[in-house]
Amino acid sequence: MKLACLGFDADVIRLAEAARQAGHAIVAAFDVTSAQASELAAPPAATGDDWESLLHGTFADAVIVSAADYSDRRADQLRKLTQAAVPLLLVHPVCEPILAFELEMIRSDTNCRMVTYFPGVRQAAMARLAEVIGQGDASPIGRAEQVIIERTMPRREREMVMRQLSRDMELVRQLLGSLRNVSAVGPEHDAATYENLVVTAANEQDQLARWSVAPTLDADEAVLTVWGSAGRARLTMSGSPDDWQLTIPGEADSNPASRQASDAPRRDDAAAAIDELALAIAGRRTRPEWNELCRTMEVMDAMPVALRRGRKIELYGEEPSESGTFKGIMSAGGCGILMIVLLMFVVGSVIEGFRLPMRKSEVAATIASQADTAVADQSATPRWPLWLRLWPVYPLALFLVLQFLLIVSKKPKRNSASDSERASAHDSNPPPPKR
Repeated sequence: MKLACLGFDADVIRLAEAARQAGHAIVAAFDVTSAQASELAAPPAATGDDWESLLHGTFADAVIVSAADYSDRRADQLRKLTQAAVPLLLVHPVCEPILAFELEMIRSDTNCRMVTYFPGVRQAAMARLAEVIGQGDASPIGRAEQVIIERTMPRREREMVMRQLSRDMELVRQLLGSLRNVSAVGPEHDAATYENLVVTAANEQDQLARWSVAPTLDADEAVLTVWGSAGRARLTMSGSPDDWQLTIPGEADSNPASRQASDAPRRDDAAAAIDELALAIAGRRTRPEWNELCRTMEVMDAMPVALRRGRKIELYGEEPSESGTFKGIMSAGGCGILMIVLLMFVVGSVIEGFRLPMRKSEVAATIASQADTAVADQSATPRWPLWLRLWPVYPLALFLVLQFLLIVSKKPKRNSASDSERASAHDSNPPPPKR
């Protein structure tokens, strides 16, 4: 295959190296510096900003897209490449959740081949864990009840934490399936750093997943524990995915990679992603599919909302489609039309109620056109009091006042300090003995 790179990061370097080892060629690199292009082994003449040459499909067979430096330009590139049905190898998370669903709608029409990669997504230990969970009560740990990921990161900026959380939640989805709700506890949703963030999610079978982040002075690492009714399985995720260690009760050696023949070549997940890209171009189905990644992105979209509101957010898992989007736009348009009609009704009521000069001039012209002043006086309609002529405004005003009942009915925030003092006072004073 002839591959082109769009953007630059450590994962793109890993994929480019795996592609070269598999006999493929990096023919171009865009949105990179000359030094970065040389690191990707791309021809110097095939670098620059003229990325639209990729849309024709003759320059490269597929494009590797970086997850770094996301911007409006990158979003436009992803839309156009998907519309042109250019096969893509995307480093996850390559875009924001709203764009991921938009790309899914485009992909369903153009049948664009989209393969996703991040370190560990195709690790053999994850497949073994999914197999153990799928065995149910017959598995070595019994029926799986909880999946806990305890991650440590030396830097916990918001963007970095969200990026890692998105990847870990995809691992959770591979183990538990689609999630139906998510809740979060931690700092403010718009904080610069997400220190001590804890995210909890559950699937349709009420199997829980809990993710947390803590500080460390070393490199990023994590421990994934699957708790079952009869034991636990533990996956230590440190360093390269090839070094991950899986421990399952009753298995002396739980690591699938170490059980390979000694003379068999070790295939890392980057090489597996390149192989799956070739299969996707040939028309074969690959996992995870892009619509499955959208389920994970939905969790990421709901997590800040759950953090801001401090409650559980339901996930509906609806498949995005153009017909559904059209219905939503038409519903919003219908509501807008109704609001415009309501506004016109209010304006008309005010004009009629106050008898603005425009209305007065019309009445004066009508009276002046009558020859007999006495007849005009008799035909004139007596004026109602102003408060009666403003009757259309009253139900509207009542409707608007009712909108503030939510503010009035809100429960006051409890004072945690006073509650703790009352609780301690209650504990220090034992109840009187029963007579």
